[in-house]
Amino acid sequence: MRRHKQRTISSDLLRHLSNLGSPVVIPRTEEKTDLDLYQVGSVGGAQALELQDRRVCYIFEVHVVNQRSTPVFCENLELHLPWSDPDFGWLPDPRRHGRNASYVFDGRGAPLIPHAEVLNPRLLSKELGVLMPYVPYEGFLLGLGKNMPQDLYPGQEVDATLTLLTSDRSEYTADITLLAERAFDGSGKGRIDQVISAQTEAGEDEHARDLQRRRSLYR
Repeated sequence: MRRHKQRTISSDLLRHLSNLGSPVVIPRTEEKTDLDLYQVGSVGGAQALELQDRRVCYIFEVHVVNQRSTPVFCENLELHLPWSDPDFGWLPDPRRHGRNASYVFDGRGAPLIPHAEVLNPRLLSKELGVLMPYVPYEGFLLGLGKNMPQDLYPGQEVDATLTLLTSDRSEYTADITLLAERAFDGSGKGRIDQVISAQTEAGEDEHARDLQRRRSLYR
């Protein structure tokens, strides 16, 4: 199986671009391949969002371009997390079940994302999972799982890997950075207080202030 690795740029640079108001992150490429796959979007727009029932919404944007002269057929898409999540799955196309044209994560506080902004059908559907030559595709990938580790605090970066498998047994990967967001039920206050204290002592006041803001969301 051919493997193609796409290199990530540093988190510090991602954060700097976001602070400057840039809505798009520069491509994460190390070398020329016959398929470009990388994360785009602002730092805060990619989330591992914990709902109050402890399920976790995975939301991030990617850009993919088939650089071959022939179509590429998508076989499978995998998200590899730093922890085990056997319940993880990609959100199915709501139109298959006669629902509205938006993707909805069930549960209080869950986001709703318009169908046209989501790449799940393009990369996961047997009918639509075809990448035409030199056509750029960009949008959200949406997944749902459980088991976010309890020691993750709000705003902590989570490094994951996205793997796209094609019908010719080629494998393409991209580094994905997510921000953890905890369910706002009060359970995370103690952990956040510890992190705020550590960040303040280390002189990272900006990060500590951001955590203070997030802590205020807990009741």
